[in-house]
Amino acid sequence: MEGFQTDGGSEYTSKKMVAEYLKSERSSKEMTATYILECSGVVKQLNHTIMGCICCMLDDVRLSKMYWAVAVTVAVISNTALQHD
Repeated sequence: MEGFQTDGGSEYTSKKMVAEYLKSERSSKEMTATYILECSGVVKQLNHTIMGCICCMLDDVRLSKMYWAVAVTVAVISNTALQHD
């Protein structure tokens, strides 16, 4: 991971955990203006896309929510692969 960008909102409240993770990944944290759509719109759209993908996968095959983590992984990998084609 090259870097971590957040709008300073309350989504990432465990600052210690985030700082430790970024340090272990040798990544940096960058703050943007709080609650400005231009700064966070891309991430919010991506989250919306991933959530829709997860819900469709779990619902389509009638899996329980215990498979949520697997569905997240598949959705993110699929979305990343589609963006690089």
